Amino acid sequence: MKFLKWAIFWLAFAALVGFALWRVAINWRPPLSQYPVQGATVSAESGAIHWPSARIDGVDFAYLIATEGDAGRDARFA
Repeated sequence: MKFLKWAIFWLAFAALVGFALWRVAINWRPPLSQYPVQGATVSAESGAIHWPSARIDGVDFAYLIATEGDAGRDARFA
């Protein structure tokens, strides 16, 4: 029974740490003091982009990925 309690504790702790690291990773961006020009990478998986909102968030430029190798092409890219 004692092992089960510790296993649950460590599992919950690992889940909490994983969640915290995930939150930091998705909100991370390079410091503006070192990189004053910020950009984004956009592909078909990103869905529709609201460019005015991206600009407000600090995006100065964007890399648009139109293909995935020689087989995949984004149908929305003219």
